[in-house]
Amino acid sequence: MLEGSFKSGESPLLKFIIGKNMASKIEIEVESAVKELIEGLGYELIEVDYSKKHDGMNLTLVIYSENGISINDCERAHKAVDGVLDELDSTNGVKYILSVSSPGLDRPIKTPADFRRNLNKDVTVKFYAPFNGAKEITGKLTGYTEENFEIETGGEILKIDLSLAAKIELKLDF
Repeated sequence: MLEGSFKSGESPLLKFIIGKNMASKIEIEVESAVKELIEGLGYELIEVDYSKKHDGMNLTLVIYSENGISINDCERAHKAVDGVLDELDSTNGVKYILSVSSPGLDRPIKTPADFRRNLNKDVTVKFYAPFNGAKEITGKLTGYTEENFEIETGGEILKIDLSLAAKIELKLDF
């Protein structure tokens, strides 16, 4: 669904970031600089986050592979992008900690790639305000667009505006 709405060669991740105003100029520059390099290693770059944490500024690259992501994969990607990012200097000399990680099982579903990977899986949606009388709904993710997503629950398909959802996450059963 969503992938079809992008122009040829345009990054769905970049379009999502710009469209949602969730990223800084630094995140956009970094995504543009390392996306092809990450893909060349056999991974998908699904998120770039530049934010202040307890230990200072952090630049986090989240990578994905259908085969899973190991610590060795993270180290490989880190080494591959480190020099490129030093040369790019998108932070204008501000020091930061570079991290490369996997999405993790508990990663919220937020990007087009997240929605694509989790289609036909059970998810839990938490709302800012009650939706159909509930603050939380669990069901199967059956579709998504730039503005909304669909959940099948109780034999009914609900079309929900993305702006109503505080958090969407994979339902995990242990």
